[in-house]
Parts: sequence; structure tokens; C-alpha cells
Amino acid sequence: MRGHLNPGIKEVTIIGGGVAGLMAAEALLRAGVRVTIYEASSRLGGMISTQITPFGIAEGAAHSFRTGEAIMALCKRLNINVAEGLTRKKFIYRYQKMRQFPLTIPEVFALARSSLFHRAQKAGTLKAWAQNHVGAGAQQALFTPLSQGIFGTAPGNLFQPLAFPGLTLPAGRTLVAHLFCRKRQAPKARMYMAAPVEGMGALTEALAQFVTGHPHATVVLNHAVKKLPKAKNIILSAPAAVAAKLLAEASPQTSKALAKVQSVPLVAVTAFFSGVKAPAGIGVLMAEGQDIAANGVLFNSAALPARLSPQAEEKGLVSLTFMYGGSAAKRMLKAEAEIKNQVEKDAHTLFGPAAKAQALYPACWREALPQYDENLAQALSMADKDWCHGQGRVLYGNYTGDISLRGLAEGAAKLAQPFYQ
Repeated sequence: MRGHLNPGIKEVTIIGGGVAGLMAAEALLRAGVRVTIYEASSRLGGMISTQITPFGIAEGAAHSFRTGEAIMALCKRLNINVAEGLTRKKFIYRYQKMRQFPLTIPEVFALARSSLFHRAQKAGTLKAWAQNHVGAGAQQALFTPLSQGIFGTAPGNLFQPLAFPGLTLPAGRTLVAHLFCRKRQAPKARMYMAAPVEGMGALTEALAQFVTGHPHATVVLNHAVKKLPKAKNIILSAPAAVAAKLLAEASPQTSKALAKVQSVPLVAVTAFFSGVKAPAGIGVLMAEGQDIAANGVLFNSAALPARLSPQAEEKGLVSLTFMYGGSAAKRMLKAEAEIKNQVEKDAHTLFGPAAKAQALYPACWREALPQYDENLAQALSMADKDWCHGQGRVLYGNYTGDISLRGLAEGAAKLAQPFYQ
């Protein structure tokens, strides 16, 4: 979130009715603020939706979230039944096998040496940071899966201070020294994976129902805003490219910077397979240079409850979600037939030739995730100094500093807090 609202004016206009816009609206309405939402499409909720299939749940985007005080409080207010993940195990695919610890012995020694003796350098990409502080092997086996799993892109495309600010070290400090200092600070609350029992769509549906049914809310669907409204309190919760166009007249510098922000494509395929015995774990991410096109595979039915229908359970099926980004996603977006071929090929590599897809439910997004690179960092810095500097102007979405649902919920709570004072 960038900027802040004017608490002296109890009216807010929100452009964009995705999950971020809905979270902001819900928090503000509970604080006694009148809200108007403009949404370009015919439904609220954005990418997040759930399809109930004959085999079980198929998600349109996120399949879970990391818990935090704000997101759990939101679910409680909306009476959403949230289930904790069944396991915390995660795997990395490397050297033709799923492993919980993917490093070789020489790479462990290289990690120890780098973390003990290599000091912080000038801010740069996550790849450069990892190679300096943990070594090339750990970068390939740990940080490539991490960045592809969260951001859908390689660590060389991410600006470390923006994508992972918690890894920023003071000048001249080693990683070990930094971790030692952090350990002496107050411990943070434990976070874990969770999801609504009915699927992630239950969150956006409950938000939409609350907002549309509130007497102080006005929701306008199928309305693509072309010109920035002259509102005293305005939240731009639309994608960066849309925000750039809307700010062309009001704030040319911020507009120009936002126009450079790139988006990453995503293809998420929920697949119900027979002949697969998935490990008890959340899923598997791919180390750099593997013979699998997917960024990762989520073990839905092993990680979360109620992901399969009774009929699918009787047949011994498993629910998996194959996540594709970058060139693989672009290839699939051009030729839908490629989706089934690639999913089955990756499944055979991971689980063996007996794996057979019974049903596939793809969700395809040409512009799914913002790329947390230096262009985005510069755009947010410009927005802070320019359009967001005054009261009543807010940029709020998955490109404004936190890509997670947990972070968006925290941002919504901060937006509403001044109206209680």
C-alpha cells in the first residue's frame, strides 16, 4: 500500500473490485465510511475463484494463504470456515528426485563459507544476493524455487530489497551476523498455511456479499473507468497498467513509471490423477535447470482437507495443481492443447508412467503477477514522492509492496484505522 486517506472525509472511491479492492471496502465500511467501487468486469473478486467440479475443488488462482492476524480476523468477521494445512513438509525437485534437503555436501560448505564471510554489497537482484550470501548451489536449489513459487519468475528478474525486504542486510554485515541479531529480537507469531474449507472463492464471495449488501456501499460493475474521478479520497486498486493510464493527466511522472511495470503470465492447472501416490507434503518446487516445465506442483489433497469429492476419494484419485510461468505459460496461452501434453509429461517425470489425468481444469492469465523488479521499485518510489504524497490518494494492490493475501489484509486494516480515531 502506498499513500494514505483523509480521515476527515468519510467517503472513499475505489477503482478496481478485485480481492484488494474488496478487502479495502470491507474494512472501510466497518469503520463507518461510505464506499463506491467501480469494477470493469461483471463480477467482483478478480483472479480468485473456486470451481466445484465432479472430482473436487479447482481454484482459479491462489489455493491457500499464510496466516496472520489481519487475514484471520477478516475470515472470522465474514464467518468463513478456515482449515489449517494438513502438513508443513515441502519438497524441491533436483537430480531427478523430490527432496526435502536438495543441497550437496560441497554446496553446504559453500553456503557456510558465503554466509560467514561474504559481506553485504550494493542492492541488486535476488540471484546476485543469493550467490553472494549462500553460494551458487544454494541459489539454484533454494532461491530459484522460492522466487518461482511466489512470484512466478526467476530470481534474476527480482529486485531483492523489494521482493524480499527481510533479506536486506546493513552495509558490510554478513548473513550469519544479521541472523544472529534478528534472533535476539522478539519472536514473531507462527504462520502456517490455511484455506477456506469451501475453497478460496469463499473468501471473495463473502467479501462481495458483505460489500454489495451494505447500505453505505455503491458497487458499479461493467464500468471501466477512463478518467480519474475528482474524489477527495480515492484508492486505485486496479492493475499497474490501468493505474498508469488513469494517472496520465493527474500525475505524469507516476504514470510514466507505472507504465514500465511488467506482469508475469500464469497458467494454473488443477488436475485429478489416478496412479499417483503424492508424498505427504504441501507440494514440490523445481530447482534451476530441471527437466520439468512447471514452476511447482501443489499436492492439494495431501495438503488441505476437503479438496476431493467423495467419488474421487473412492476411486483413489489425487488433486494436484501444476503452476506454469514464463515461457512455458506463454506457450500454453498460445496453444491450449499444449496444456494437457505438458501436464501429463511433467506428471510422468515426477510420479512415474502410471500417472493418468482423469480431468484437467486450467486457469490462464496473461498478466497474473507483477514482476517485483527494479522498474517496480522505481515506480513505487516515484508514487511515494508524487501522486501518493498528499492525503486522499492511495495505490493498493499486489504490486504495491506485498504480493500476498496476508499482506493485502494488513494493508486494508491500516487504511481503515485512522477513521476509528
